[in-house]
Amino acid sequence: MVSALRREWAGAAELEVAVDGTALRALAYPALTGRPQPGDRVLLNTTALALGLGTGGYALVVAVPGRLPEDPAGPGHRRCLPCLPPFIRNGRSVALPGAGRAPPT
Repeated sequence: MVSALRREWAGAAELEVAVDGTALRALAYPALTGRPQPGDRVLLNTTALALGLGTGGYALVVAVPGRLPEDPAGPGHRRCLPCLPPFIRNGRSVALPGAGRAPPT
């Protein structure tokens, strides 16, 4: 749940969120997720944060359930970014020591 809006800058918002009684910093991109407000439940991706993968100490807001982002003003269209999936799960990789080889395709 969003506890507080800490600060905002062009295209991003830093939030304080509570997860199981623990305070975390989270980063939201309102054009993609909608604008989270204090008291909102948010869906977070914490995998990279938990693994120490250079998130700057932020969890990533994936969605604000029940609320879509606002439609952009003016002409144009939206573009899907399939190469940037919001749900990244932890798994074995051939790049990790001791991970073994990838199965043949």
